[in-house]
Amino acid sequence: MERDAAHAFDFLEGRWRARCRSPRPDGTWDEAEGTLTASKVLDGTASLELFEGPYCGTPIKAIGLRAFDPRTQEWSHTWTDTTTPGEFHVWRGRLAEGQVALHSSWLENGHTVLSRLTWSRIEGRSAHWESHRSTDDGRTWEPHWLIDFERVD
Repeated sequence: MERDAAHAFDFLEGRWRARCRSPRPDGTWDEAEGTLTASKVLDGTASLELFEGPYCGTPIKAIGLRAFDPRTQEWSHTWTDTTTPGEFHVWRGRLAEGQVALHSSWLENGHTVLSRLTWSRIEGRSAHWESHRSTDDGRTWEPHWLIDFERVD
């Protein structure tokens, strides 16, 4: 049964162990543990997360915020971390077929970067998250960061 769009991120509330993987420049993958704690805020219309763990081989601390817009039935997500404090990209997307896909774009070194964040395999005690990027207008997508979550509490 499909979750109600407004409650797509209710599953995330609580504490999670995060198994993080990201590609190294040599084509191998960095793999390390992190944590995520999420809570519903603003009368349940938003989800606030605190993340600590590796990002492309660098330990980071981050804060993420998601909010649901009942008019568009879309979620908006933003994030900032210790590597780029104050930088806030916004991803937007919807719940469909048991997963949430969020999209954004920005300029980086004079080139447009397309970004896709996907939550899938959402179970009672686990979830999977992927970040992919494209620098060729979406013709190809490269995995940027993959995380498997396991509930702690």
